[in-house]
Amino acid sequence: MSKITVIGAGPLGQATINELITQGHDVVVATRHEISIPAAQWQMADIVTNEGVDSLPPCDAIIACHGIPYSITAWQRMWPAAADNLITAAQHRGARLVMTGNLYAYARNQMPMRATDPLVPSNPLGAVRAEVTRRLFDAHAQGKVEAVEVRGSDYIGADAPEAYLGKRFFTPLLVKKKITVIGAPDVVHTYTAVPDFGRLLARAATDPAMAGRAWHVPSAPAISTRDLARRTLNLAGIEHEPRFTSLPPIILKMLGFFSPTMRAVASMAHQMTDPYIMDDADTRELLGENHTELDETLRAISDSSWAMAAR
Repeated sequence: MSKITVIGAGPLGQATINELITQGHDVVVATRHEISIPAAQWQMADIVTNEGVDSLPPCDAIIACHGIPYSITAWQRMWPAAADNLITAAQHRGARLVMTGNLYAYARNQMPMRATDPLVPSNPLGAVRAEVTRRLFDAHAQGKVEAVEVRGSDYIGADAPEAYLGKRFFTPLLVKKKITVIGAPDVVHTYTAVPDFGRLLARAATDPAMAGRAWHVPSAPAISTRDLARRTLNLAGIEHEPRFTSLPPIILKMLGFFSPTMRAVASMAHQMTDPYIMDDADTRELLGENHTELDETLRAISDSSWAMAAR
């Protein structure tokens, strides 16, 4: 049994915590505001300001699942500070540092994206994530920490109602209303199941074979938004052809003049206008991991309390 500190308790944090507890680890959950999680200890910490971080107990690994407000300026200001504070916290404890990552820093339109590909960001958010990764693995190379990064695509799951494919998508879909989406509904996109993300993050905390590199979470084959909607309706026994209103990039850019969040969304619009495909073959081959079948994920979403409440 290892002592593991998880920073953040959003959907990915919760999935990671659940997996660690199931495996019998001693888990401390660090967030800015008090929460209650059975079989885990809570402690206040803000990884951006470093408040409370020095008071976190000794541990064998730190898993960073925290979120940063979704705006370009917030990411540019907060992510580097958080990365430095995480590295220092792990170094002082002799702990492995596991960072939750995404696909933003890969070169645009070079598909599929592989975990071994160089990071060539084409947007401000990707540049921030590339810098975080550089600091993480520089610290690993210098012997300060043992580092791992676990990357996934846009996540999806019954426990992630605020995700891009969350309430805003499934609620109107399941009551046969038109769905507003970004980009083209017929372009294929990889989605990562929340439990799969949590499982690989938990494994990364203790598996010696994972140290020193990035890994992609095994995910279901890329699928278009339209086909995903059709499968959801079919599994729910609802006869309906999904209808979409597509927000083009120019509209997102206009909205970005008034909203920092929409400005960030507009900078990443190519994810939804072009094919966005993640390759996870090395994780499957080297670690023996697999993905949750998409139908299982979609059934869980259809049966979730928030989806049922809308029907």
